[in-house]
Amino acid sequence: MIRRKNPPPGWTKRDLEFVALVARFHRRALPYPDQAKLRVFELPLRQSLIRLAAILRLADAFQGKSYRAIRRLQVENGPGFLVIRAEGFHDRDPINSKLSVARRFLEFVFQRSVQILAPGTRMMVPRIVRAAARSDAA
Repeated sequence: MIRRKNPPPGWTKRDLEFVALVARFHRRALPYPDQAKLRVFELPLRQSLIRLAAILRLADAFQGKSYRAIRRLQVENGPGFLVIRAEGFHDRDPINSKLSVARRFLEFVFQRSVQILAPGTRMMVPRIVRAAARSDAA
């Protein structure tokens, strides 16, 4: 559908192709950087395209719960992890397969752990134990 449109003012056909590929990969098969349709873009653009597709895939997965709407998302970027707080999501809810795949894809693309939590829920982070200044063993 997107490819059949005329590019908006200031856009090129290539820009429209980029958007069409983001839309294509937000569902169905996962993209991979050496895919023929992606090779027309330079590596940084391919990476951006895949990141955008991963974000859009997650947003689409949150719509999967028709009985409970996700009203707002808040993303916290920590060292080595992302926390996504979803208003309308309950920690007791099982993560459906679509959301699970989207979360794993996001983890792979951004190379960090992704936790999906309800607002106000504390993330369980293991404490790092510091070595004692002196040993009692002696």
